[in-house]
Amino acid sequence: MKKIINTRTGEVVIERAHEAQNFVQRLIGLMFRKGMNPQEALIFYKASAIHTCFMRFAIDIVFLDRDMQVVKVYHSCKPMRIASCPRAKVTLEMIGGASKETISMGDVLKLV
Repeated sequence: MKKIINTRTGEVVIERAHEAQNFVQRLIGLMFRKGMNPQEALIFYKASAIHTCFMRFAIDIVFLDRDMQVVKVYHSCKPMRIASCPRAKVTLEMIGGASKETISMGDVLKLV
């Protein structure tokens, strides 16, 4: 488990970030869950597109480049949608609205 820190503000954005490390974890992601804690996120590596099929709640999707700089953010992406960013190397999923006040375009995030 990791923490996500915004290096611009020094603020801990997410207290508990889990990595989707294998095929099954990447395939299932947040599907079928009833919700998630605002201080929780899921990290996908080498993921430039995310779907929200079979999800029960809206999520924020944060796309990061290889330097962990925010290149695109989808706020409160509803179920049954697809979000993508060809430049993305790392993607974060968190409960809808969680990133609105803490993450901006161009911010650099750090996983610790």
